[in-house]
Amino acid sequence: MIRLNEIGLRQLLESPLGPVGRDLEERAERITRRARGRVGIITARSSVEVENDVDFVLTANPLQAVIGIRDTGSITRYLAAKEGREGGVWLLPSLVEEFTV
Repeated sequence: MIRLNEIGLRQLLESPLGPVGRDLEERAERITRRARGRVGIITARSSVEVENDVDFVLTANPLQAVIGIRDTGSITRYLAAKEGREGGVWLLPSLVEEFTV
């Protein structure tokens, strides 16, 4: 008979402080850095800096990282729409790079 320590497994697999959560956070940070760089290139001629509006939030239940851009005005709305409309300009390539080594 196998007995599983459900509390231990939950902490291991679902907690932001466990190894899976720490790995997810590190990946989200790398993806966010890449996305910020791409946003910086796209908006290089703009007088408004929006790279720091690209960020992520780590949630615990369920354990996930949500990466996106804060709505701080017309440029960030444009970038969000461009990402959705064109199928990946600054966020999707950053995700692809992280998971294709």
